[in-house]
Amino acid sequence: MKKVVLIEPVLAHYRHDLYQAYMNCEDFNFEIIAGKKFKGIKSLTDDHYHTFNYLTFKFFNHRFYYLIGSVRFVFSCKPFIIISTGVDFHLMHTIFLFILFRLLLRKKFYWWSHGTFGNQGKPGILCRKILYRAASGVFAYTREGKENLVSLGVREENIQVVGNALNHKDYGYLNHDIYTKVSKQKAFKILFSGRITEHRKLDILINAVSILKRKSSFQYACYIIGDGDIEPLKKMAEELEVNDLIEFTGPKYGEEVYKYFLDSDLFVHPGGTGLAMVHAFSFGLPVITTDDFFIQMPEIELLVPGETGDLFKDDSPEDLTQKILVWKDKILKSGNDIKRKCVNRIEELGYLPEKVSGAVIDFLKERHIIS
Repeated sequence: MKKVVLIEPVLAHYRHDLYQAYMNCEDFNFEIIAGKKFKGIKSLTDDHYHTFNYLTFKFFNHRFYYLIGSVRFVFSCKPFIIISTGVDFHLMHTIFLFILFRLLLRKKFYWWSHGTFGNQGKPGILCRKILYRAASGVFAYTREGKENLVSLGVREENIQVVGNALNHKDYGYLNHDIYTKVSKQKAFKILFSGRITEHRKLDILINAVSILKRKSSFQYACYIIGDGDIEPLKKMAEELEVNDLIEFTGPKYGEEVYKYFLDSDLFVHPGGTGLAMVHAFSFGLPVITTDDFFIQMPEIELLVPGETGDLFKDDSPEDLTQKILVWKDKILKSGNDIKRKCVNRIEELGYLPEKVSGAVIDFLKERHIIS
């Protein structure tokens, strides 16, 4: 059986089911390697995976990482195919492995990429162009990512769109009855869930709740789930006199978090959003997020403005308020229809573990097993 080595920065807990799908693959023998810890995120620990320590240093305000032992391990595996996270010059071991195994030893080497240009400037884009074009192929998260790669000169037949996914237990519609009648008497519940940092722009959401309190007679409530820099936001809520409408729950996981998703009507992510959109859609919650596409992650392709959510003018609590008011009326009128549209987007674009792993494995089979 042909061996495939998959290289990740870290084995994120929300990708456990995806990794297991690879380990259970009957067509290829997968070995999965990553750092034990990356940017504060700990890797999954499992006898099937191989994790190593990072050597890290800072140079010209950039932090670089080298996965100690990764080259020796890959050599010992004698892989037929290597798949690595997309071109990132901060992950030095991936660039070194590409040069060694692809350019010198002529092994099959695939990048797994967002397919975005990033903020590297012209030199960075040129280097990405060279590395992506020289690879055996690229797995892109989205169709837009594929188009970007084609614009760099990567042959279309060398690109496979694979999407992204969470663990099965995190999909609301797979584990709960999400289709319930919306009560016009209860408070309209707004939800945010994620790591609380400055770039999440939760001050915009809190300001919007304040405007809703002043300008609307309807009852509103807001859940903010997550850990991080919470105290300044709590202080802001008190100053705006909306602390009675906003519940800062702290970090919640698994069963603890599901009740908030099931009790909410609308998901708001004022900053750029990623897999949080998949999580929200899986519970049938439409998503409102910023119109600044530069800070959005690939999962933004799931959003169909006016159908599964909306975009508000970046950094404008007034515009966010207007969008919330519009969606409150839509949800009260056609809540279950909207939920079905959200779930359908996940299904249509293949944002499920078996769909993602299947897209990767089928592409490799077609190229390297089936003649």
